Amino acid sequence: MAGDRLEMAKASQLMVHRSQGVAIGNVDAMFEVAGVLEQIDSVMAGVYAARSGVPLDQIVAMMRAESFIAAEDAVALGLADALIARDATPPPARAASKLAVEHSLRELGLSRSVAGRAAGAAWATIRNGNAEPEPEIDLNAIANAIAKNVATHTPRRTR
Repeated sequence: MAGDRLEMAKASQLMVHRSQGVAIGNVDAMFEVAGVLEQIDSVMAGVYAARSGVPLDQIVAMMRAESFIAAEDAVALGLADALIARDATPPPARAASKLAVEHSLRELGLSRSVAGRAAGAAWATIRNGNAEPEPEIDLNAIANAIAKNVATHTPRRTR
């Protein structure tokens, strides 16, 4: 319930539940963890009640039942402020050419030669594996994977 405004996707749900935890140890450790969980439950129930105006005993019952609340119902109860106009992220960028892939890799800081080789290898794979003239690929995911590989790569020593 962080933030001044809570917006939910139309297809999402809000889960209202009691806190959970794991403890290892003797009976004293178990009671200590139980006390912490009760404190968390009390704070969260107060937050839900203050945000929504729903009576505290009703909120506690919802938490005990581990309730899944549809986005529209969450807005109606006051647990959320509004529904988001769209439910999904936009599709990934389309790579129009090998040069576009190389340019994206260069923007991430790869050298011209590394970006060129990586783009060439990636483009050949994309073109051979897909009959569509302009396949959709996630340039950011490819660039991040290559950048991570380059950053952790230790060049081989030559004799």
